[in-house]
Amino acid sequence: MKTPEQIQNELQAMMAAARQTHAFKLESAKMEFTEDMLKLLDARDLSQSDLAKRIGSSPAYITKILRGTSNFTLDTMVKIASALDAEFRCHLQARGTQTLWVDYEVAQPRHLSVRLPTASEVNDGQFTQTPVPPINPGPNETLPAAA
Repeated sequence: MKTPEQIQNELQAMMAAARQTHAFKLESAKMEFTEDMLKLLDARDLSQSDLAKRIGSSPAYITKILRGTSNFTLDTMVKIASALDAEFRCHLQARGTQTLWVDYEVAQPRHLSVRLPTASEVNDGQFTQTPVPPINPGPNETLPAAA
C-alpha cells in the first residue's frame, strides 16, 4: 500500500508531465484569454449578447468561447479585443523566464529622448552609459502599485 506522500509525489509528477503537453498549454491560453474577456465585459458593463452583436456572431458562439469548447482564431481574438475597446497582445516567452504584464493608463504621452552612441564612440571607449531617469507620473497619471 502506498503512503500519502508517495501518492502526492506521483500526482505532482503526473501534473508536471501534463503541464508540458500541447493540450494543457492550449487550454491554459484559452483560459487566460477568456478570463481577460470576462473582466473587460464586466468593466464595460456589457453582456455576452452585446459582445456577440459587436463582433457579428451569435450569443451561442460567445458562450462556446467562454466554456472553452471553441478553438477560436487570432482573427476572433482581435475582433473581441476591438469590440471591448481593448488591444489584443500576444507574447512569446523564452523558457526559464517570467513575464510581468503591467497595464496602466497614461493621460498624456511622455517622450524620453535617448542619444545612441556612434560606432566610433563605442569602439574608442569614449561613450559611457548614462542611466535613464525614471518616468514619473504627471498630475493626472497614476502607476499601479507593486504586486
